[in-house]
Amino acid sequence: NENISMINDEDWLQKISVISQSGYIFHDSILKNITMFNNNVNITRLYKITKDLGLHSFVNSLPRKYDTIIGGKEIPLSGGQQQKIRIARALVSNPEILILDEATSNQDAISEDKIMKTIRKYYPKITIIIIAHRFFTLRQTDFIYFIEDGKIREEGKWDKLKKNNGSFMKMLKLQKI
Repeated sequence: NENISMINDEDWLQKISVISQSGYIFHDSILKNITMFNNNVNITRLYKITKDLGLHSFVNSLPRKYDTIIGGKEIPLSGGQQQKIRIARALVSNPEILILDEATSNQDAISEDKIMKTIRKYYPKITIIIIAHRFFTLRQTDFIYFIEDGKIREEGKWDKLKKNNGSFMKMLKLQKI
């Protein structure tokens, strides 16, 4: 019930975290890549989030753990590890709105499920907008807009869209879900 034009742009942007398919990893420590150089981040919470994401054990296997320098040739990271660092970065920022734009595209189904459960665990009441081509990510969403050729072709809950014999269902069959 608040007019969006009355909200200060900087305040508005502080409430949003975006995780895209590809993003930036800074040439600095894993810790600073996650905290975005913010010294006020709760480290205990950060460790819990990275454990739930399946990132903590990888980081602890490195010689300097969270102080390991990444973003260069020192420690090559897989696309999935980079995504998990960017996801942890978004989660420790305490967003009110989380936008996932193909944010788990480099994850296998098990890791993707773990990531989505972690997001829901720490943020059960935030608004999450998911942009995805892999429909596995969408199964537990509250509402789906199926966009084709730039237009909303179908909308509704997962079960309703599965029962329709439209484009959504055809994509599900192609993905064997």
